[in-house]
Formats: sequence, C-alpha cells, structure tokens
Amino acid sequence: METTKEGDVVMVTGKGTGRQEKPMESSYKGEVNFMTNSSRLNWLNNTKAYVEGMIDQKNGEVSGKMYAVKPETTPQIAAPAI
Repeated sequence: METTKEGDVVMVTGKGTGRQEKPMESSYKGEVNFMTNSSRLNWLNNTKAYVEGMIDQKNGEVSGKMYAVKPETTPQIAAPAI
C-alpha cells in the first residue's frame, strides 16, 4: 500500500521470482497490478506492470525498472455536451 503526498492511496499487488546472483546480490522479476479509489489516479486501476531489477544487500540498494501495460478498454460512447 502506497500513499502520495496528496494523501491518495494506491494498492499494489504482485507476484514474481527472485534469484541469488552472488553472495550479496540478487535479481527479481515479476508483475504488479494497481488499484485505487482516488479520482485523480483512477487511470491506474487495472493497469499491469512488469518489473525487473537487482538488490545489492551489501550496500542496501535496490534498482529496477517498471514497464506499464495499458489495460484493454471497451469503447465508450461520450455523453452529449450540455
């Protein structure tokens, strides 16, 4: 669960795998999904992202990349302007 500076809450769930590369270094990869009740961040709902990165346990550093995949949306008919 993450919170923005503005107070919006985003739930992040995911799964993946990790692998020990060296005695104090490991890698990870997987996928995450986002959910929020925030009207400002509602574009995140149903967004899936693929993640990959490295963990350096000796220096306490984590680095990674996230690739977002836009969710499939069904076409919507716009309401007439008033």
